[in-house]
Amino acid sequence: MEFRSGDDSAAARLLGAAARALEACGTGADAPAAQGLDAVLLRAFHAYAAPLAIVREDGAVVLANASWQARGAGVDRASLCAALEHDSGIGLVQPSGAGEAVAGQVLRLGDLILVSLLGSEGGAGAAPAAPWQARVAELERLVATDHLTRVWSRAHFERLIEGEIASAHRRRQPLSILLLDIDGFKAVNDGHGHAAGDAVLREFADLVGRHLRAADLLFRWGGEEFVVLAAGTGYRAAARVADKLRRAVAQHRFPAVGRLTTSAGVAELDGGETPLAWFERADAALYRAKEAGRDRVEVDPRGNSDRWAAERGAAPHLQWHESYESGQPQIDDEHRALFDAANALIDAAAGDKGSGPVAAALVSLIDEAGRHFAHEESLLEVAGYPELPLHRRAHAELLHRARALLAQVRAGQAAFGDVVDFAARDLVMRHLLAADLGYFPLFAGPGAAAASRQGGR
Repeated sequence: MEFRSGDDSAAARLLGAAARALEACGTGADAPAAQGLDAVLLRAFHAYAAPLAIVREDGAVVLANASWQARGAGVDRASLCAALEHDSGIGLVQPSGAGEAVAGQVLRLGDLILVSLLGSEGGAGAAPAAPWQARVAELERLVATDHLTRVWSRAHFERLIEGEIASAHRRRQPLSILLLDIDGFKAVNDGHGHAAGDAVLREFADLVGRHLRAADLLFRWGGEEFVVLAAGTGYRAAARVADKLRRAVAQHRFPAVGRLTTSAGVAELDGGETPLAWFERADAALYRAKEAGRDRVEVDPRGNSDRWAAERGAAPHLQWHESYESGQPQIDDEHRALFDAANALIDAAAGDKGSGPVAAALVSLIDEAGRHFAHEESLLEVAGYPELPLHRRAHAELLHRARALLAQVRAGQAAFGDVVDFAARDLVMRHLLAADLGYFPLFAGPGAAAASRQGGR
């Protein structure tokens, strides 16, 4: 997980650790025997090879490591202000009193400033090439990682979850958790020994991690339980992710123990509930999955995505733009037609006139998509597209899900959010405007530049 700027940054955590140390000891002369992350960060601060100090705006030192103390000086206020004004936070830092100016990097953190001296300008004695922020971030990663499985720890989940919830509310994006439990894990330990059990946990974490999306975060909750935090994902999409993971585990053969299964409970953040209440709903869903026979996914069908969809009424229409063109006229005409069919389906779902109009619009979209997929596959085959087999499977999966959604609509079991999720996100955003970018360079249309940029990431 990348560290974000602001209060979640590695630097901010370092400052927080130092501030707690100052508060605990009263003078800031010595760091207390703190535990966990704070202790590691403070040890890193004091042991770091380059001079580091936390200073006030007047340049007075609040906390300094041994390398800084060897220099025995604060920072001249004028040079500190000049460095702060530089976009990169790097400039010449003049020690207070006698001494030559040296290159330094500064970072403002609330009312205090963190200063790292990089060595004499243009001379020897510079700090290691990797900046101190990267060193601190790596130390935090080690502390935040489960030692056995090397995925994120429960403690890390608990540190970041409030920020993730606040971000989801601010952006009005759904946020879901998947609680996974290895079925019958006690029998693995009892029958094969704890070493085999540890090997299963490591392999399970690796297997799940390989099948997650880039934006999903995997945590070991404890024992044989794992949590997936899925940002931008409502409970329906999260259920599909959970079922994909369930199937991947069921099909995998674990060395020494053979086949295993996993059960999952899924819950989307709902309203202003606390992290504990949210987790308890996922835990209750997992319990239902276990009670129903294991190797299954159970979902708590509540979440902000439905509420926000209802508040919006009709979702904004999908707008075609010339930058979406592949350069192949038939494909581009059919993509525009799919945009129109998706908009018609969204309008029918928002019209609240019963399932009949929605089913009719969905049938039209399925027919349009089926024709387009067949034409596209034939054109890509002629063009020699190397990813065509994968693309065919994606087409088949989309049609399968569309027909399953149609059955739900006809049974009166589909909500407005289900329809919008499929039409706007799954079909248009994730397939037409994302997966299809892979073949755009074959035809060199206006969208080829975006495809090239994506491929270069």
